[in-house]
Amino acid sequence: RARIAAGDAEGAITPLRRHVDARPQDVRGLLALAAAYDLTGRTADAAPLYDRAEALAPADPAVLNNKALSLALAGRLEESARLLRRASALGQAPAKVKGNLALVEDLRREEKNP
Repeated sequence: RARIAAGDAEGAITPLRRHVDARPQDVRGLLALAAAYDLTGRTADAAPLYDRAEALAPADPAVLNNKALSLALAGRLEESARLLRRASALGQAPAKVKGNLALVEDLRREEKNP
């Protein structure tokens, strides 16, 4: 995670992969590895990790938010907005979830009306 924070997402993948392999139920580890993949443009590699994290923590707004942002990066704005709406409806959702929903909704509008 420190490598991601330092801007070395590529270098974070191998140690995070080892961590996730050793602790497959660690939602935060799954999110960190998925984020490293997203940051290196490998959203297809991130997707199954987000799916696993969501299966483990279906009501965690951080999981839903991060998965939704990955979907947006992959150009899947409709799915992203749907997931962000779900995350926003959770009582403990942080303000950034609502901000991300507004951003994705703006992107969807722009996509429909270029």
